[in-house]
Amino acid sequence: MRTLELPALHREILKEYLTMYETLITRIRGFDQQIEELASKDRYHEPVKHLSCLIGIKMYVSISVG
Repeated sequence: MRTLELPALHREILKEYLTMYETLITRIRGFDQQIEELASKDRYHEPVKHLSCLIGIKMYVSISVG
């Protein structure tokens, strides 16, 4: 997308959108890492492990239930 030929104003708007997107993706990855660390702690490890065995239940759902 960064290589698109756009008028200057549109290019600047796209640049701002992409910068915000990258910032938010970085924050989400940080939150994901924190959730994974929390799920591996003794208090949550077993419930997350058991609930994650069910079809359609992943770590994020199991930690919210556990």
